Amino acid sequence: MCEPDFVQGSQLNISGLRHPCVSAEFRLTPTAGFIPNDVNLERPILLSGPNMGGKSTLIRSVGIAVIMAQVGSFVPCTWMQLAPFDRIFTRLGG
Repeated sequence: MCEPDFVQGSQLNISGLRHPCVSAEFRLTPTAGFIPNDVNLERPILLSGPNMGGKSTLIRSVGIAVIMAQVGSFVPCTWMQLAPFDRIFTRLGG
């Protein structure tokens, strides 16, 4: 968990992000653990990949991290730098 740094502009940089519901010690198999994600967003992106590739988990993790940072909470990552957000848009098909 880390305390986020707020900056001016429109950027979002996160290192070692994981979903807050996933413990740092979580094990998928006896040899492989949860792999944290790094995010560097300075403009909109198109996120694509195979089914069960972690796209939805990444989007949810980023959204929750931004909300947690803006309410003054610690964030489940090793480092986070962001500009204040006034809205979050996602499209998760169901």
